[in-house]
Amino acid sequence: MITGVQTIQPRSVADLVKETGLELYVVAGVLLNLGNRGLVRRIDQTENVWEISHDFVARLLGNLLRPSPVARVRPYVALAMVAAGCVAAVAFFMHGGGTGPPPKAADVYAHPSGSFERQGEMWVEYPPYAPGRNFRFKETGRDDQFIYLYDETRHQGNDPVRVFYLRIPVSGGWAEWSYPNPLQWQQLYFVTPKTK
Repeated sequence: MITGVQTIQPRSVADLVKETGLELYVVAGVLLNLGNRGLVRRIDQTENVWEISHDFVARLLGNLLRPSPVARVRPYVALAMVAAGCVAAVAFFMHGGGTGPPPKAADVYAHPSGSFERQGEMWVEYPPYAPGRNFRFKETGRDDQFIYLYDETRHQGNDPVRVFYLRIPVSGGWAEWSYPNPLQWQQLYFVTPKTK
């Protein structure tokens, strides 16, 4: 997303996925988080093209991420550093800004309309009003307050990178949902941790 002379180079999410080898939802999540902080912006909704927000930001990032002076490895080192920085930024912000190890969380959270239950790497919602129609969520992380989940089958509009996010309070309280860009958490259910 930065040229050799440290200016903006718009890139599509598909290109970034191809170059980094990361999953679509990871690249999209990083871009959305960086976008919420004003570092990047989407310039083409249809083609899902993003760019760094300003040339001066590109220069600052270019100076911070300047790789070894060995010219032939420069493009690879810069790309790896940008990708690692993006992944680290997402991990940092999704885990509450580095607040330490997460507390012990329950595997089941009951709510008035059913429950959320952890099954290995997945979380499943069991709503009694729709037997057999269970929503499945992947966990992206947790901090001392929340377990962060997403359901990649539910999108806002027809935008596959704006997936349905859910956060469950570790100690109980209001579970909240949002679509990204920007994240605007809204109360969903009051949940209580249970033991199986």
